[in-house]
Amino acid sequence: MFIKKDRRRIDDILKDPNDNKEILKLSKRVAEFHGNVKLLCREINLSAFQHLKILNLYDNELTTIIGIGMLSQTPLEEINLGCNKLSEIPTEFGSISTLKSVWLDDNLFESFPTALCQLSHLQSLRISGNSIHLLPEIISTLQNLETLGMDNNELTSIPDSILKLPNLKNLWLRQNQLTSLPEHIGDLINLEVLSLSSNKLQSIPESVCFLTNLKYLFLNGNKLTEIPIGIAYLSTLKV
Repeated sequence: MFIKKDRRRIDDILKDPNDNKEILKLSKRVAEFHGNVKLLCREINLSAFQHLKILNLYDNELTTIIGIGMLSQTPLEEINLGCNKLSEIPTEFGSISTLKSVWLDDNLFESFPTALCQLSHLQSLRISGNSIHLLPEIISTLQNLETLGMDNNELTSIPDSILKLPNLKNLWLRQNQLTSLPEHIGDLINLEVLSLSSNKLQSIPESVCFLTNLKYLFLNGNKLTEIPIGIAYLSTLKV
């Protein structure tokens, strides 16, 4: 189905009384944003955001999102900040407690934004295509996280604290610099997808055989000479 692009200016969209603005698709509007979110994050706009659930700010050349904490006064559940020029996330972002899904792919992050760890309801976090070297121990605070996408970063290891994410189902770590995995990765008993392609792994922990809900396991492009024989007995494995 063809969907006509909304060619109105952002100010006109916000003033439209017939649009409840539950979903705002504001991608590829570089000329209006000028590298920041001041145009959106003004107190005068709060009444327009009372139904806001999904906000798409993809590909706007944003270099900062200072002021975004204002959205903590909305019911926002999903935000897409992918393909911008962000290198940090302000602490105020963590106050948007209703967020369940955050997209930060293809930005300029060199370190993991710890403000994300304040989002206790977060279910999906995608931050692929950056230059992140390390995951913080406090990632374990994201107890509701189901999907963690960190493909194409610079990770060399994964902290044991990731094993404390009881609801994790999808773990995407393709194209990093991983040389090892947590010995007890089998503790992630709800894991369904484990993507480890194109790393530097020479071995896989035996505990991977305890992932009895695993459906998809990707190991190609590593330095493996063998894998645990128990993987062959994972009855749920499809690929």
